[in-house]
Amino acid sequence: MENQTRDNIIRKRKIKKRRRRLKIFRLLIFLFIVGGILWTGFQICQIGFRVFHSYYSLYQDYAHRQDLQQSSLEPRFAGYTNILIMGLDEGMETGQQADAILLLSIEDATGAVRIMSIPGGTLAPITGHRSWEKVSETYAYGGALLTKQTVSALTGIPVQQYIAIDTKTLSDIVDALGGIDFYVECDMDYEDPEEDLSIHIKKGYQHMDGNTVQQYLRYRGGELGNIGRVQRQNHFLKVFYKRLFRVGTVTRLPLLADIFQNHVITNMELLDTLHFTKLLRKFSSDEPRTIMLPGGTSAADDTLWIASPDSMEQVLSELFPAATENGN
Repeated sequence: MENQTRDNIIRKRKIKKRRRRLKIFRLLIFLFIVGGILWTGFQICQIGFRVFHSYYSLYQDYAHRQDLQQSSLEPRFAGYTNILIMGLDEGMETGQQADAILLLSIEDATGAVRIMSIPGGTLAPITGHRSWEKVSETYAYGGALLTKQTVSALTGIPVQQYIAIDTKTLSDIVDALGGIDFYVECDMDYEDPEEDLSIHIKKGYQHMDGNTVQQYLRYRGGELGNIGRVQRQNHFLKVFYKRLFRVGTVTRLPLLADIFQNHVITNMELLDTLHFTKLLRKFSSDEPRTIMLPGGTSAADDTLWIASPDSMEQVLSELFPAATENGN
C-alpha cells in the first residue's frame, strides 16, 4: 500500500512536470508567433516608409519642376497643357522625319481642346544650322526634343510634352478602336514604288481600318498638295476625337495603354498621368477647334510654308487671352 502511494505521488509529479513543460512550450510558441508578427509588421512598416519616402521625394521633385516651369510662363499660357504630336514617316536615307506635326493645347479648367496643324514644309531657324530649314527635318537632326524646341520658338507657344508615333503605331491605335467611320472627299489614287506606297481609296462614307487611315493621311494628291494634306489631317482629328470618347472605347483602354507604353516616344513622366487623368474628366464631347499655322506658301516653291508672325500673334491672342488685372 505504501509502495502504491509512493508510485502515485511520483506519477502525479511527472504529470505536473509534463504539463508545466507543455505550458512553457506553448508560451514559447505563442511568444515566437507574436514576435514574428511584430517583426513582420515592423519590416512592412519600414518598407512602407521607404516606399512612401521615395514616392514623396519623387513627387516633390516633380512638383518643384512643374512650379519652375509654370513660373517661367507668360500669364496668358498659365492654365494650359500644350503637347506636340509628331507623326513619323517610315524613314529615309536622310533619317526619319516628322511627317505630320500637331500642337495640341488643352485648357486645364474646362478641358477645351485646340489643335494647330503645322505643315512639315514650314521654314524655321533650327539650332545648330545657319540657314532656315523645314520643320519636318528637325526630327532627323535632333529627335523629338529639337522638334519641340523649334516649334515652340516658331509659334511662341511653350510646349511641355511631346508624343511621337510612326504610321504603324497609328494604324494599330485605329485598329484597337475598332476602326473609324469616315467620309473621303474625293477618289484617291497614288503610287510611289520608292516609298512602297500604294493608295487607292474611293470617295464617300466608309469604315476605315488602321491601314486605310494611314494611307488617307499620307495622300499628297489634289490641287492643294501638302496643304490639302494638312486640311485632311484636321478633318481626321475631329472624327478621331469623337471616336476616342465614345462609351465603347472604355473596354479598349487596356490595349490602347499597351500600345502607348510600348510603341510611343514621349517625355511624359509617370506623375503626368495623374494630371491627364484629371483633364480627361473635363474633356468635352464637342469637336476640338483646329487651325493651321498662319502663313502662306512660298512664291518660289509651293511645297514650302512661310509663317506669318503678325497673324500668329493674332491667333495667340484668340487662343490664349491675356490675363486681366482682376484675374478674369
